[in-house]
Amino acid sequence: MGRDLVINMTDVERGFAAMKRRADTVRTVFQALKRPAAQDHADHAARAMGPDGPWPRRSRATLAKLEDRAAVVRVSRRRRTRTHRGTNTKITTTVTHLARARELLGSLPRSMRFTASAKELKAASGIRRRGLAEVHNSGGTAGRGARIPRRTYIYWSERFTRLASEAIETHVFGGWDPSIRLKRLSLSL
Repeated sequence: MGRDLVINMTDVERGFAAMKRRADTVRTVFQALKRPAAQDHADHAARAMGPDGPWPRRSRATLAKLEDRAAVVRVSRRRRTRTHRGTNTKITTTVTHLARARELLGSLPRSMRFTASAKELKAASGIRRRGLAEVHNSGGTAGRGARIPRRTYIYWSERFTRLASEAIETHVFGGWDPSIRLKRLSLSL
């Protein structure tokens, strides 16, 4: 005569349900990934390199124009000043001056903004002027017919993608084992 075998799968079902809940909302992971994403994009600009290799240099015509007219950009900094001697009241003023554009893409890489939602982490340029960021990222024609080569600066590097997938896995598997916690994320640049 046979005996019935009874297996209690309640803990396993709870673990899977908790992992599914955590997989549906990974906003905390994306929030934690914003700083490493900014570091990753700053690294692209520092190395002047995209996923396909080094960015094309400026043309001779562009270099000549930069020498002819001082290529300037507006730089704003905040400065704190005192209103009255001996008081703790502070006023913040914005000081704006002009500086020469030295980087290949100017302020485009620094204009990157990262937004995290429950389902995604987005990277976009903060410059909205007539698709300027997109033209520089994918190449094309801008302004009065100036041809701009493709200098891809909005992309996720392989190192960042690996870090992100590990962080998401850690977050999701934390539903199965609550002792698994999301550690501080950083890229070693």
